[in-house]
Amino acid sequence: MRFPRRMVLIFVAAIALAGCATQGVPYKEQEAKLPPLAASAGRIFIYRSSSLGFAVQPTVYLNGAPIGTAVPNAAYFVDRPKGTYEIAASTEVEKKVTFVLDTGEIKYVLLTPTFGVLVGRIVPELVAKDEATKELLELTFITPSPAK
Repeated sequence: MRFPRRMVLIFVAAIALAGCATQGVPYKEQEAKLPPLAASAGRIFIYRSSSLGFAVQPTVYLNGAPIGTAVPNAAYFVDRPKGTYEIAASTEVEKKVTFVLDTGEIKYVLLTPTFGVLVGRIVPELVAKDEATKELLELTFITPSPAK
C-alpha cells in the first residue's frame, strides 16, 4: 500500500512543479503592451502549449544561437531582419524547422513535446496565425533567457 501512496505524492509534486515552472504574465494581458514591430524586421513567436514532459526544457536555437528555452505553457518572441531562419531544439536528437521571414511578417513556431528513446524530444513546427493566436491566449508571456 505504500507504493501507490508514493506514486500519488510524486505525481502531485510533479504537477505542482509544472505550475511553478512558468513565471511571467498571462499573454492575453501582455498582448496589447507588446512593442511595435520595427519597419525593417519580422517577428518570430516561439511557444509551447503543453505541460507534457515539463522537465524537458532544452535550449532553443535560432540559426545556431541560443534564444531561449522550451518552457511549458509559455511564449516569447524575437524580432529579426528579413532572411532565412532555422529554429532547433535538441535533447537526444536535434529537431528543427527552417523558414523565410519577410519584413513586417510574423511567424509562429510551436514547440511540441514528443516521446524519445531515452529522453523526451521537442519538435519545432510552423503554425498558422489563426491556430497560434488562439493558443497564445492560454499561455504565459516570458522574456526569453537562453541557457549558456
